[in-house]
Amino acid sequence: MNFQMSQVDAQVGQQIQVVKNEGVQQLAEHTCVAVRYLVQLGRSIAEPLNLFEDCQEDIVWPEDPASVAAIVRATVKEISRDLEEISAAFVGESTKFSNGNEALREPMGALQSQLETAREEALDKVREALRGMLFIIAAAHFASS
Repeated sequence: MNFQMSQVDAQVGQQIQVVKNEGVQQLAEHTCVAVRYLVQLGRSIAEPLNLFEDCQEDIVWPEDPASVAAIVRATVKEISRDLEEISAAFVGESTKFSNGNEALREPMGALQSQLETAREEALDKVREALRGMLFIIAAAHFASS
């Protein structure tokens, strides 16, 4: 009976690992799409600078750089919420495997920690893109002044 329980625990542990891998993959994919979107917005903001030959965005930005920054900031907040929801969904899904099994508490804690680390790394990438956009917003404002 004890051998069967350890086999079941091992299988559940493998399932938790699969959930973790999928969660990290989803976070990475969402981050990639989000950063690419921010770059596209940056190109649109920089259009008056004539830095890009093929920038033909139809986005009408406000004249005030603070308003542009507020729009970009709201976009980044939405991205952050999305990343949090993805992480929480995978943690929630993985708790189904443990079913109150004390032996799986440690793997569950490790999973939550790893997903939190992946989410924080994803947010760092998004914040890095945001910092770059602030320079674009300022440059576009001063170029049009």
